[in-house]
Amino acid sequence: MNLSPKAVRFVVEALDYYVQNQDQRLRRAGASDDQLADWENDRQFIEAVKQDCLDQMTPQLEDAHVEA
Repeated sequence: MNLSPKAVRFVVEALDYYVQNQDQRLRRAGASDDQLADWENDRQFIEAVKQDCLDQMTPQLEDAHVEA
């Protein structure tokens, strides 16, 4: 799937918000060790997806760069 740089920025911002939300849940949750482990795994997955999006955006921005 090819997303525009603007779309990737929106996805990255949404993932950042989701990670922040997960972090807040982890801090205040009276969760079991299994639940905490699941949430931490989800957080790591989200971070990996975010990095994939950023990696996709970088070549697009480089291709769009026009030198004078």
